[in-house]
Amino acid sequence: MTRWRRSRGRFFPTRYETKRMDVDIQAYQEQMGTTVLWWFFDFDDTQFNETYDEGDRINGKRFKGPIRLPVLSAVRIPAERRPSDEGMYGIDTIDVRMSYEQARRAGLGPELDLNTTPHLNDRVGYEGRVFEIRDILVTGQYDPTQTYMIIRVNGRQLRPDEMVFDPDFAAYSG
Repeated sequence: MTRWRRSRGRFFPTRYETKRMDVDIQAYQEQMGTTVLWWFFDFDDTQFNETYDEGDRINGKRFKGPIRLPVLSAVRIPAERRPSDEGMYGIDTIDVRMSYEQARRAGLGPELDLNTTPHLNDRVGYEGRVFEIRDILVTGQYDPTQTYMIIRVNGRQLRPDEMVFDPDFAAYSG
């Protein structure tokens, strides 16, 4: 019995399958996906309050952007509207999913699979709302091409009064 030798992929070479997966993810995003606005936190231009370790009242936190970021999905999850000590105001959350390659092309990195901390101060805009990032999760199987990895971003909606001192969000704080 003769055994056929194949390249590392099951039916096609691994390089071909990797390229094809990237093309398919791109096609899915173009047909079924959406876009979000992404602001990168500008640590160098932000002046911090010495006491509270947050943006000061004069200059606030500074951001670069926004850029339009194509993603596989963005789902806004409405908050429950029930009476509490704060009143009836609810805070929505967001769940954004994108491929590792989409994140890399947009400038999220370097090596987002190893360190997500530099982007935890960034902000995401979707459906006219601004969200602060609570967590960035990298899921999937590690591969040198990162093709099998999906980035999941969880965020919390910012209230208009939370952006009053951030000049880059003056349009959202009114």
